[in-house]
Amino acid sequence: MDREVCLRRFGADLLASAAAATRLLTDIRRVARLHHPAIAAIHDAGRDGEGIYMVQEHVRGRSLREILDAEGALDVPNAVQVITRTAEALEYAHGLGLLARNLSPETVIVAPSWEVRLLDFGLALRHTEASGCREPYRAPETSRGERMDPSSDVYLLGVLSWEMLAGTLPPTHSTTPAELPVDEARPVPDLLRRVIIKCLLPDRLQRYGSAHELLEELHGTSLLPGTLLANRYEILRELGRGGMGTVFAARDLVLDEPVALKVLTGGINETTEKRFIQEIRLARQINHPNIVRVHTLERWRDQRFIVMEFIDGVDLRAWCRTRRPLPLAACLDLLTGVAHGLAAAHRLGIVHRDVKPENVLIDADARPRLVDFGIARQGDLHLTREGLVIGSPAYMAPEQIRGQAADQRADLYALGILAYFMIGGEEPFCSENVADVLRMQLDAAPTPLSQLRPGVPDELASLLLRVLEKDPNRRPQSVSEFIDALNGIRSALRTREEMTAGV
Repeated sequence: MDREVCLRRFGADLLASAAAATRLLTDIRRVARLHHPAIAAIHDAGRDGEGIYMVQEHVRGRSLREILDAEGALDVPNAVQVITRTAEALEYAHGLGLLARNLSPETVIVAPSWEVRLLDFGLALRHTEASGCREPYRAPETSRGERMDPSSDVYLLGVLSWEMLAGTLPPTHSTTPAELPVDEARPVPDLLRRVIIKCLLPDRLQRYGSAHELLEELHGTSLLPGTLLANRYEILRELGRGGMGTVFAARDLVLDEPVALKVLTGGINETTEKRFIQEIRLARQINHPNIVRVHTLERWRDQRFIVMEFIDGVDLRAWCRTRRPLPLAACLDLLTGVAHGLAAAHRLGIVHRDVKPENVLIDADARPRLVDFGIARQGDLHLTREGLVIGSPAYMAPEQIRGQAADQRADLYALGILAYFMIGGEEPFCSENVADVLRMQLDAAPTPLSQLRPGVPDELASLLLRVLEKDPNRRPQSVSEFIDALNGIRSALRTREEMTAGV
């Protein structure tokens, strides 16, 4: 076949009897059906004058045992990579009715890229000192002479995970849940701790019943650093959470560049999936320096996520928190940038419908970038039930609260509230009670901006009062009209400052 292989021979230390040898050959034939990137492939097996042999894929790398002995505990991202790949291999095998049965650091080969291959998968090798297998790498039910099942493999993965992260072996078959040692230099996320502890529960009925269950929790909305999505995107850290999903910083390993991933949270029903797909279609149409670019929609396992441009910065609320009070000129610059981004979307018939500080990112150049068109609407396409209120109460236009159609004037209303937040230091309608906020949006007049910040030009205060009119017909009729008025105010402000400086 003109390929490099590994020829394995099994001596008496691994095969206790002729029956054990026959059972091993049966296991090899069964496991040879497995075709998974994390399981070393078996090409052939048989008997000759020297005993049983097996022809296997030649896997380059070091065993996990060699790595642990030489380097000690692993960093969380590398450990998560090994845990995830191993769990995915177990899930695949369990789906075919096969078990790993002898998972241990000796049977895990790690390539320099931290890709994983499992050796001896599903082979009923004898557990002896000669085989290198240590006593903790046996499920409690095995020691009791009971049959193994998928939860037994889960237990072995728990032992493996513990040793990778702690550098030591867990208590052997403890009757109480173990606690992973704390190392402040290598903090382990709480989710990962919970997963490992549940893997190691002595009662198999209390563990994860399969690798699939383990992965469902491991790959929930709290994706861990080092997790690889769609065999391409490596999770680096969580950036934030919102109503539509959780956003993570990640690296696209194919293009070798940073990206942001927005992973949909909760169950995916038909309406949610339509909105998710619509977000991609809408956002991809917009190409503007004040809007975060959207690359693609990916599907991985049961999850959907959007791949977006990564912005090295923070959201507007966090950015303002350490800069109060913001210079008026800086407020107007940011406001103009957001307005230009909205105007670009509006020219394509796209309404954002959720403009708020959390959806404005400030990049390294202090440029505002709008993100999250997840509840956008184009033309007459309705993606929500009639009367369903979507948006953030403190930034919602009265027509949105009433469940009426929202056009670009609703975005303009939210932009006015954003201006109050930046210039005055707070939103015009505030309360801890959401119902009170909605009532004020419908009926109350905003506090005059001059009361929140003395010295604000009258022209600016008047413009924002127009923007916050309850009746959309009384507001400026487009963001472009607002930008024109705002540019006039900015120009007059600069002239006034220059004259003051000259005096």
